[in-house]
Amino acid sequence: MEGIMFEKHVSQCKSVHESTGYAEIFSYTDQNYNSSVCGDKQPLAAREFSDFLDRQGRFAPAKLPEGVKLVSGIRLLLQLNAHNSDTFAPNVISLSRSEYTSMVRKWHLPTRAVEATSVVGPFFWYGHNRDSDDPRFQMMFRKSDVKKKGMTRGWELLLSYSIREGMTLGFLKGTPSSDVAEVVRHVQSCTAEIGHPLLVPIITLSYQLSPRQEERQREARSWVRRLENALSMRSEIDDPYFNNSALDIDMISRDLAECQCQILWMQPAAWQKILLRFQEAMAAFWAACADQKKDKPLERSHSMMQDRLRFYQDKLDGTQYYIDATLARLEIQRNSLFTVLSQKNGEVNLEVASQQRRLAHYSMRDSSSMKTLSLLGAAFLPGTFLAAIFSMTFFNFQSLRVRLLSRPRLCRLTSAMDLLCGHDTLHYCRSRRLDYLGSEANSTGRARKPGSRAKSGGPDGIDEAGENGARWGISLAASCFMIPSSQFIQTQISLPG
Repeated sequence: MEGIMFEKHVSQCKSVHESTGYAEIFSYTDQNYNSSVCGDKQPLAAREFSDFLDRQGRFAPAKLPEGVKLVSGIRLLLQLNAHNSDTFAPNVISLSRSEYTSMVRKWHLPTRAVEATSVVGPFFWYGHNRDSDDPRFQMMFRKSDVKKKGMTRGWELLLSYSIREGMTLGFLKGTPSSDVAEVVRHVQSCTAEIGHPLLVPIITLSYQLSPRQEERQREARSWVRRLENALSMRSEIDDPYFNNSALDIDMISRDLAECQCQILWMQPAAWQKILLRFQEAMAAFWAACADQKKDKPLERSHSMMQDRLRFYQDKLDGTQYYIDATLARLEIQRNSLFTVLSQKNGEVNLEVASQQRRLAHYSMRDSSSMKTLSLLGAAFLPGTFLAAIFSMTFFNFQSLRVRLLSRPRLCRLTSAMDLLCGHDTLHYCRSRRLDYLGSEANSTGRARKPGSRAKSGGPDGIDEAGENGARWGISLAASCFMIPSSQFIQTQISLPG
């Protein structure tokens, strides 16, 4: 079943080309013969690829003197600078189908690796192939991510460990943003410990859980503190959060989102699960390893790796608590920001309602003024029209026996009536304005001093201008009525002598 599933998935995969190198590290009973060769900068040709798999040609085992035996070794196919944009895309392999199939078959690598091209997050799997002739301990460790700037990111490690021979065979691939090149150099420096199958996976894990992850969390905590200072208006507030002496809400909102993304960039919970799987793999290997293989160097390496895994577990526990506290503080600041936005929104809505109320009041007063002018016109214009008609020379009602009314006395009478009408009009408009300002102050909570003039250009200025126009319009209408009336009376009305 496994073979059929493997062939099916390989046939469905897309093949992309990547430069393939190699690395060989051997440990012998005589440490003087230990060797470490890394040909990552010398790509293998098609013929050399097959020779490397079969240890033929220039990759054939070295001839050793009598008494010197191979203790353990690591042979890896390397793609340390994977640059194709689809290298870690789902259903994509970076070797030809024939080369990939040959590598997996000859080196007994996990056939399920081709089914894991689309897994998300960090992924670790191990299995024990209990072949009676050559039992194998298989592992798969990878992490891939979505494209960034048009390039995929990630790394992949496939391993097969021969329990009988102590030889580790594998395939290691990574993009330039990963640390796979550093991992290979680190493994080359650990020749005495290459007999343990989890050496390469644990070194890879150590680079993923490097101290820079804690540094990112410390930077995020400092970022949260700056946001707290800004939202609480403390004295140590940063200037970038001020825009023209006002709090820049947009910048704070963006920083809240970016800070949370940085906090969630690498969740410890996922890596804690990986550590549990590593510990299970360590126990499974130690149980499957033959007693004659459990020498002191291997026991020492196994014990040190277990200690390192516990160390990473404790680190991740502390990081998880730190992240939880940071996220809680960040949530508090987000709620504070929502409160500030709600207050500002309420103030804006109140101001809009006040302006709408003013506009409605102005419209009502304009309508009232127009009605008043219409009534004045309807009442006084007929008299003005009659005065104009009867003042014509065609109508002459004068008589020699009629004595005209004195002009100075009539002028004083009409002038007094004009002043009285103007004073009453101004007093009425002023009382209406004071009543409106008092009601507006009670509704908005902001009182204006009586008699204070509004700024020109605003709604109050428009209202005052309209009010003054109404005052002078009424006074002018009254004057227009009184003056022609007086002229008519002076010229046409006579008293008996």
